[in-house]
Amino acid sequence: MTEAILVADEDITPQYSSAASTKSWGRRLRQKTKDLVQQVDTAYMDLARCLWTVYDIPVENDKSKGPIYRAWGHASFQDYVTDELEMEPKKAQRLKRIWYVVEVQLRLPDETKKRVAALGFAKVRELVRVINKANTGDWLDRAEKLTYRELLDAIKPHVDGKTEAEGAAQPSLPEGEDTATTAYSESEAAEKRVFGFYPEQAKTVNAAIERAKQLSGSNKDSNNIDLVCQNFLATNDFGNGDRTKELEKYLRNMERALKIQLIAYDPVQQEVIYGFDVLTRIVGWEDDS
Repeated sequence: MTEAILVADEDITPQYSSAASTKSWGRRLRQKTKDLVQQVDTAYMDLARCLWTVYDIPVENDKSKGPIYRAWGHASFQDYVTDELEMEPKKAQRLKRIWYVVEVQLRLPDETKKRVAALGFAKVRELVRVINKANTGDWLDRAEKLTYRELLDAIKPHVDGKTEAEGAAQPSLPEGEDTATTAYSESEAAEKRVFGFYPEQAKTVNAAIERAKQLSGSNKDSNNIDLVCQNFLATNDFGNGDRTKELEKYLRNMERALKIQLIAYDPVQQEVIYGFDVLTRIVGWEDDS
């Protein structure tokens, strides 16, 4: 089991001394995260740290610019883990939560973090639902002796009635379960709607859902209808909200549909407003300062 979490990693320590240093740090973080996805079984805690950093650290330490993944051309954290890391969003969320609880919320001592990391991802993703500063030692003692199923059974009475974000011990989805396009937390209640269609309308709706299914890779009709509606809003609602966000949504949908990467240039502002990272790769800009 890796112990890299116990050593300061200069490669992914945020740097804000200049826009150039931020860009250089972002490249290192981006590559390290990609590398760790391939080693998730043995380096899950390192990956958890990187995912939390990608999610939490804003561009140039300016919250108005959004998290660092936006500088890489992704409109959301889910888009980043799905499109760039080719990772199941739910697993990424669980990894991110592990680092938040262990390091940000509880600030566990190094020796305790070693014990946590040694348990493995399956146990720790359940353990972070119940541990706090007062009980971490007791739960670690139990987790080290119990099997995964026994640990899950031990945790369940302590979290019944809560959402997973609050600590609910809910059954874990298999790694292949269809979660690729849902951007909503498990704590959100689904709203049911029932529609009736005439035959020709039904053909149109079914064809749109099937096309969205091809693009999204999801078998859930609700996800695919959501994708169709987002595309409609992106192409017909400019001017009624945040123009930058509307453009990002539209261009992201175009990239997914056409399987290409786009660069958008605003001639009025005379700046690249989308796909700057793609542009830097094309022209080969490098700045390691």
